[in-house]
Amino acid sequence: MVHRSVGRAGIVLTGEGGFAVRQMVQDEKRKAERFAPGVPIIEILVGDSEGEVSIRKLQKHVNKLPKKLSAHQMREVRARLKAVGGMSVPIPKGPMPKGIRIR
Repeated sequence: MVHRSVGRAGIVLTGEGGFAVRQMVQDEKRKAERFAPGVPIIEILVGDSEGEVSIRKLQKHVNKLPKKLSAHQMREVRARLKAVGGMSVPIPKGPMPKGIRIR
């Protein structure tokens, strides 16, 4: 699982898991770099191994990150990422219509 959050430190990508999660974090980093160039992107892997942050220390670790963006820049980055949207497929919501034949 990979979480993307935007704060004063920049874009923070937090992932928990093995090799597959590392690849997902790299993919998300490439997307974020494309949509928000020049914004610092910080990767945090959660776990008990070396180079990973314990889940108990995660909040403290994120709070200690250096502040690189102003409040105005942070709002701009959030708006830009929100405008791009997520990975959701544009499928209409609601019940499927009856009586339509798919060819």
